[in-house]
Amino acid sequence: MDNLHFLGEKILEKRYEIAQMVHTNRMNDLKEVKDVNITKEEIIELRANFISYFGQALMEKRIKK
Repeated sequence: MDNLHFLGEKILEKRYEIAQMVHTNRMNDLKEVKDVNITKEEIIELRANFISYFGQALMEKRIKK
């Protein structure tokens, strides 16, 4: 297994932890929080799904020689 594949697997494994950290950091950076019709859990799920794309892309990356 190559390094990119391994990194992709780890990103997929930790996607919810990463999403939570991103969410916390993003919320701390905001000066004003607008009222939205989406729950924190839904936002974390969306972030985790987006992070999964990066992990999958790394796992599928093939180095051409």
